[in-house]
Amino acid sequence: MATAQLRTIQPTDYPTWRQVRRELALSDYDRQIVEEVTASIDAKGLQQPLCLGVDADGGVYLTDGHHRAIALMNLRVRHFHFQW
Repeated sequence: MATAQLRTIQPTDYPTWRQVRRELALSDYDRQIVEEVTASIDAKGLQQPLCLGVDADGGVYLTDGHHRAIALMNLRVRHFHFQW
């Protein structure tokens, strides 16, 4: 899937991706994870796909991989792997 489409995917537990970024930036632990995942994806590519789901209205949402999603956005990776 194209990474540009990631912005149309609803993050779980947060209303927007901007809020995800804000919340992850507040925690030293989460910032560290994003930095480590970003470095790993930059060096080796995405090793674990993002997990997506579909709601009753047909909207796509992220069920697992918020740190990875932010790392992909930061790196401007063109495409990413996912699973349902």
